[in-house]
Amino acid sequence: MISGIESRFFEGPENKGKNPKYSLTDLDNENFRTVGEIIAVSLAQGGPSPAFFKEWCYNVLCSGEVDFSCLSKEDVADVESSLLISKVEDAADIQSLMLWADEIVSCGYTNQIEMDSKESMIRAIVLHSTTRLIPMLQELRKGMELYGLVNLMAVNPEACHSLFVTGKILKPDADFIMMSCQPHFSEKRWMTGQSHVPILPDEKRHFKITCKFDHELQHLDTYTEFKTIMSAAVRYGGGIHRV
Repeated sequence: MISGIESRFFEGPENKGKNPKYSLTDLDNENFRTVGEIIAVSLAQGGPSPAFFKEWCYNVLCSGEVDFSCLSKEDVADVESSLLISKVEDAADIQSLMLWADEIVSCGYTNQIEMDSKESMIRAIVLHSTTRLIPMLQELRKGMELYGLVNLMAVNPEACHSLFVTGKILKPDADFIMMSCQPHFSEKRWMTGQSHVPILPDEKRHFKITCKFDHELQHLDTYTEFKTIMSAAVRYGGGIHRV
C-alpha cells in the first residue's frame, strides 16, 4: 500500500526525496487526506514508513507552515520545472533565454528577463513548483491527524524524522540479522564422535543415548536382507566399522 502511494501520488528522483504530485483532481476528491490517514495507520501498526519525503515537505507536515528561505532548486521534483531551471541555467545569451520567456513568466516572475537575472528567475521557478503543493501537504497533514500523529510530529520532529525523510532508514544487513536471531537449542545430549564421556557425576548418572529404529523400511523385510546390507556396509562403507 505504501509503495503504491509513493508511485501514484508522489514524484521525484529515487533516493533524493519526493514531493506530492500537483493534482487538483486528487485534491478535490480528498485523496491526499486519505493518503495521510493510511500513513498514520501504517505507522501505528508498525508497518512500513513513508520514508520518501523531501525535507521541506516533512517540515510542512510538522509545523503546517513553509519556510520559504530554505527552499532551493534541490526541492523541485516535477520534470517540467526541473527542465525549465536547466534551460535558464544553460542559456548562453538573451536570445536563447527569451525562448522560455512565457514559461518563466507563468511561474510568477515579473521582472525584466535579463542574463544577470538568472538567479531571480530560477528562484521564481522554485517557489512556483513548491508552493503550489501546499494544499496537497495540508490535506496530507489533516489525514495524519489520525491517532494524534501530527501532534507527535509537532512536539518531537526529530524522533519522527527518519520515518518520513528519505535516506534515513538503514536497510537490514548481516549484523542486524544475526543480532536479531534467537537460537532454539536442542536438548542437552552426548553425541557420538565426542572425544570424552560425560565428566560430571550427575551427567553420567542421567546419560542415555536414544536410538530409534525404523521398522517400516520396505527393503528390510527379512533377516537375510538385513544381513546382506550390513555385510556390504561393513565391507565397503567408509567408517562404518567404527560403530
